[in-house]
Amino acid sequence: MFKKDIRKEQQGYVNTAVLKLTGLFVFSFLFCAPIATAQPVSEGEQLSSESCSLAFYNLASDIIHSENIDQLKAEQAIVLLKAARDLNNDADYFVCDLIQLSWRYSERNRSDLIYELLTGYLDEKADRSTLKMAASYLLDKTNNRDEREQLIGELLLILRAKSNYLSSELLTSSGLLRTELSDPNASRFFISAYNTNKYNRLAFAKLLELVPEQVNSIVYLEYLRNIFGENPLDIDAAVNFAEHARKLQMYQTATDAYEYCSQLYRYLYPSQKLPSYIYLPWSISAYNTERNQYKCLQITNEVEKEVGFDLILKAVAAKASMKMDNTEQAEKIFEEAEKKAKANYFTNTGTQSQPSKIETCSSLAWFYCFAREDANQALEWATKAHAIEPNSPTTNGLLAYSLVMKEQIQQAEEIAQKFQLNQIANLALALVQISQGQRQAAIQSLKEAIEKDAGSFEAEFARQKLSEQAEKYTPQFNAQAIERVLTNSLKRPLVPKFMPPDKILSVQANLRGTRFTYDTDFEASLTITNNSTEPLIISDNGLFSGNIRVDAKIRGDINKDIPKLLSVKYQPTVQIKSKKSLLIPLNLNIGELRRTLANHPQASLGILFTFYLDPFITEDKKVENSLADIEPLVYRATRTAEKISSASLRRQINSLSRGHQGQKLRTAKLFAALLAEQQDMQKRLISYKPVYADWMPAVLKSILQECLKDEDWNVRTQTMAAMAEMILDSTLTNDVAENLDDNEWPVRLMALYLLAKNGYSSGKILDWTARYDSNQLVREMAVAFGGTAPEPQSKPEPVVPLLIEPNQIDSNSAQ
Repeated sequence: MFKKDIRKEQQGYVNTAVLKLTGLFVFSFLFCAPIATAQPVSEGEQLSSESCSLAFYNLASDIIHSENIDQLKAEQAIVLLKAARDLNNDADYFVCDLIQLSWRYSERNRSDLIYELLTGYLDEKADRSTLKMAASYLLDKTNNRDEREQLIGELLLILRAKSNYLSSELLTSSGLLRTELSDPNASRFFISAYNTNKYNRLAFAKLLELVPEQVNSIVYLEYLRNIFGENPLDIDAAVNFAEHARKLQMYQTATDAYEYCSQLYRYLYPSQKLPSYIYLPWSISAYNTERNQYKCLQITNEVEKEVGFDLILKAVAAKASMKMDNTEQAEKIFEEAEKKAKANYFTNTGTQSQPSKIETCSSLAWFYCFAREDANQALEWATKAHAIEPNSPTTNGLLAYSLVMKEQIQQAEEIAQKFQLNQIANLALALVQISQGQRQAAIQSLKEAIEKDAGSFEAEFARQKLSEQAEKYTPQFNAQAIERVLTNSLKRPLVPKFMPPDKILSVQANLRGTRFTYDTDFEASLTITNNSTEPLIISDNGLFSGNIRVDAKIRGDINKDIPKLLSVKYQPTVQIKSKKSLLIPLNLNIGELRRTLANHPQASLGILFTFYLDPFITEDKKVENSLADIEPLVYRATRTAEKISSASLRRQINSLSRGHQGQKLRTAKLFAALLAEQQDMQKRLISYKPVYADWMPAVLKSILQECLKDEDWNVRTQTMAAMAEMILDSTLTNDVAENLDDNEWPVRLMALYLLAKNGYSSGKILDWTARYDSNQLVREMAVAFGGTAPEPQSKPEPVVPLLIEPNQIDSNSAQ
């Protein structure tokens, strides 16, 4: 029968266990050391076990995700991860952690390990930040530039066909090394790096620095388009692309791009007015298209409702009406604009919402020079603007042009050449040259004026004057040819449709069910689906940088909040293609959650998981997603209590005699958990009442002792792993200690870890193990807990076996 009382543990067993354990090792040290003076040899048999590998990995994860990890604990985690690797070579869950720990805690040189992981790990799931970290680690460990170049060459030979991203990074590193030596061929490496990965910003920046003449406008526009596509919410990248397209006279592309910018700006800054650096070039680009002048009127109406009156915008709308042969509408717009601008000037109060007097004067001068041409009005307003800012190139250019309109040629020439020529001054000088009969000089000035901004009204007037001089203007760029080349290269539209983040990508959290039993892992993942027509790139510069955080709340028999249960960064080296998905596995069976679930089998628990993408902390200390339209994902799961009775325990015990490994392992884990649960109960650390009987501790412990002596090394190893959170009494400590002399290295490694973790290993024990154990990982674990590693010894000359008779050796070979 079960009772509700709590059995008290006897005190003093720990000291006894330590004495016995120390005695065992002192005996081994005194009597075994003399015959073990040679270097330890590795065990020959290759052991393999997926479940045992996972046991080592779980212990390492507990260390990695703890708050107080230091150098020694990192060393312990690394040894555990290497043990997980050696027991399951087909798995890759240990790779990222091994590389990152080696990078952050790099007191020891692990170049061989990192090289092996880097060259063997690559596939489409490879994490770019981890790969870059590994490559940087290896390069940092080289002794000189020659070694670094040689290593880069080796890695490129191995990795070029496997990872474009990493190959591009390595080529960039090689280019930087050659730049330090002023090697004229350095640019070739940056060209290759950029061609391998068109999103490599550093390689492209170095090309612009070293060989700007090789970066033509098409290449530059393609780069801007890729950067714009990498993060569709980057307003600066979108504006840069639109502006460069306009400079290349790709006016339809520019119109579409500026429209995208307007939508993006309003999305990012809903409370702010659309700025003129977006709406003015948007309207002017539409004006220069073949058939879309009507958009100028739409843009003007749209912007006026939001921003208010803008004289230049109105002028573009009027000129567009003239282009569409609607002179009546054009005249109406001109009159309305003229009246409103002058009214603003005379009623200007200097408030922030109104343009300044100099802005109004300059705008009106420009309006009468190039929109509604009126020489008298142009000179009046240009003179007023010049009086306010006499040293401005803009006001000087406007004054010079207005003087030409009034046929005051000499004075116009003097003012036009006063400052470095801007577009309007260039045009004024050309008109002066025409009046003076300097045809060739005028043609050159007109072409220079056009090239400064080929889409402006000033350039339109300059082209007319060129035609009058019997000179045809040939655009520097063939917009249609550029568009064809880029469309073929990008294999997607030059300008995407604007989509908010929640339309670009969708995220789903996946757990294998919602109801779990004891000893069932939470196999979780995130599915990210790309719903846009663009490839989705997870990177530091991308829409989603790959930072994932998972919080957990436990409710039920135990109430506990676990913020930042998991915090990882994952950036695959491949893009997520349009309408495709990416599955990101997440290990939630870690840290405080794993310990709580494992050590409280009789607790009925509800667990609330919250998944965050690129999380940030708000001013009121709340966690939110950086992508505001995408809400954090919430997933609810239930862990049912293990039903314990005398009959169920008997069934568990009886199953041990059948020799089935899986059942033995489950029994060992459950019984270790029940003992840990009872220890918490005795300490009053839990509020629920687990099933208990006086005879249970002895029975549970006896079964664990039996498992610790099982003939299956896997059972012995995982039994000790299950005991990691228990307080060991003297009997269990001795039983664990006996496994330190086991034939199989995983058993010895787990025994050493369990004892050292609980403080049951003296310095002499650790020193002895670090020197004489036959397995390298066991020796490394002893060092990780403070044992002294043996001094490196010079390797003896190898003894070459004699394979031929002495009389067969001729005199030459003997010499």
